[in-house]
Amino acid sequence: MITVKAAAPDEGQQYFVLIFDCGGDHQVRTRLKEEHQGLTEAGYEKIICIRDVRPDFSRAEIAQLAAGLEKGLIPGLVPVDFILSTMELEAWFLAEFNHYVKIDPLITNEAIFAAIGFDPAIDDPATRDEPANDLRQCYALGGKTYEKSESGRTISALDYAYIYTNLVCRIPEIQRIANHIDEFLTPA
Repeated sequence: MITVKAAAPDEGQQYFVLIFDCGGDHQVRTRLKEEHQGLTEAGYEKIICIRDVRPDFSRAEIAQLAAGLEKGLIPGLVPVDFILSTMELEAWFLAEFNHYVKIDPLITNEAIFAAIGFDPAIDDPATRDEPANDLRQCYALGGKTYEKSESGRTISALDYAYIYTNLVCRIPEIQRIANHIDEFLTPA
């Protein structure tokens, strides 16, 4: 479970956000098709669908996957933005280097570079073909494990201020998410 906390005191504002786990990347488009009309009728103003590219698709198939996700959307319903993490969402975790010390102090940028040839502070995480496996190797440096199904520890350790202010400059998909959040929280 993820807890969302307010950044400022409650002043009577009301925001409604529904976060839904489709139970697998292959279900994202299917669930959207099932729920799109109902979410529109319920008054939702935007749907953001996030999914991994792998293991179902290769890097070469990203454009084809993106086009397939958009195909068949019903005009007039709430707008949808499909955000593809290249290649897995863990690529974003790899680049957020401030969280490693919270997992274990032995997991340093230098140790990560020596182990997998990737510097989390400067390298492009989109170039990594198997980010979840890379994250497992990083965590192993501190005697820890990483499993996709148990990502809560990582999510809790992430430095969201860094993600929002710096990582957005390195990862266009995170910038898109930040733009959606800004638009949502900025009064019209």
